[in-house]
Amino acid sequence: QSTRPFVAEELKPENGDDNLATWLYRQGFDVWLFEYRTSAILESSKLPCTLDDIAANDVPAAVDRVLDCLRLEKKLAQATPAQIYAFGHCVGGASLAMSLLGGYLQYPNSDGSKPGYGKLAGVVFSQIQMYLVGSASAQTRMGLSALARDALGIEYFRLSAAERQATPFESLLDRLFASLPMEPGQECPHERFRFQPHPDTCTCKRMTGIVSRLIHHPRILTQTHERLPLYYGRANTSLLVHGSRCVEHERLVNADGQNVYVTEDNIRRHLDLPIALLHGDQNALFA
Repeated sequence: QSTRPFVAEELKPENGDDNLATWLYRQGFDVWLFEYRTSAILESSKLPCTLDDIAANDVPAAVDRVLDCLRLEKKLAQATPAQIYAFGHCVGGASLAMSLLGGYLQYPNSDGSKPGYGKLAGVVFSQIQMYLVGSASAQTRMGLSALARDALGIEYFRLSAAERQATPFESLLDRLFASLPMEPGQECPHERFRFQPHPDTCTCKRMTGIVSRLIHHPRILTQTHERLPLYYGRANTSLLVHGSRCVEHERLVNADGQNVYVTEDNIRRHLDLPIALLHGDQNALFA
């Protein structure tokens, strides 16, 4: 997805709702939103990549950009080891954790060696963190992405049903996903409407069929559900394959399945900072 859900316009303070970016701003934070390479609004989301690529390149570059602007605004010397807080959700949380544990978010020591002083003052991991256990539905889908990429040559799934007319293959998948069993109370708002197109329902079904159920329908506004084709876009199969390997090992691993991130040494060296974990008790993707 992109960062659009974090500035969702349908969430109104007068109705007791607030999007995340606005809420943080009201708490006094200067909020930056980061569109990395798999963002639904970027053409780069069509290209194969892994979580390793985002962790080693995209996240450190974004953190450095914010810190440079902060030092310039506060008239600090360029070498000043300033810090910021970070919030990472889903793939953003996984890649942020990998970047942190990989030592990419540390200032070099005075002798040029690493690690040094950390660039993050604190971090929030939402939905995905260092250790993860896939739900039953997530584990049954683990081989789908590898099959699509390696056997069918599919580089990405189009989760948004509003991007363009469905191909014959996508239409076949849509019919398959619409036939999957549904948990009680998890119907889409327009589930029974047959006479008008509702791309949000199709988008929701694609998300559920390819990844797992990502929406808890009793808690979502109808207006938000209708904007799912805008909020969600392409799902990179190489990224999904990497995610499946993490689910298989029940921790963040690299694209080859090696435990290079969540080691005792990395935890001791890089996680000496405040950490908050956000995880819904009705999360259908991770147990």
